[in-house]
Amino acid sequence: MDEYFGQGKPTPSTLVDDLVQRLGVKTPDPEVYATWSRRLENLKDGWGAERYPKAIAYVFDNAQYCRGIKTTKQDKVAWLCDKYESILAKMDADAEFASKKPKDQDNRPDYIKNPSGGVRFPKSVV
Repeated sequence: MDEYFGQGKPTPSTLVDDLVQRLGVKTPDPEVYATWSRRLENLKDGWGAERYPKAIAYVFDNAQYCRGIKTTKQDKVAWLCDKYESILAKMDADAEFASKKPKDQDNRPDYIKNPSGGVRFPKSVV
């Protein structure tokens, strides 16, 4: 009967446990844990079970999103749900950009290959 009123221990969720571990925070109280579990399951089911783990990994590999989820003042899962569509769009755009990079026999000059700088030009013999 206690579980009916939210007093019992919530059902374990691998999605919540994974998020808590990635965030490096303590496990939330049972009520928040259950809410997170429900929201993350809905997110995974709504956007595709195969994309969810990739998106979560992308969030924590991308400095902008990682900093955002770790420093937000709002609920972490609410933040993730709000940003999820833009996270997927950025993840897809980054994957498309990476797939278009020349891989082999790139004959472009170094200054074009690496436009951010750090290019060393060969010594000229004059």
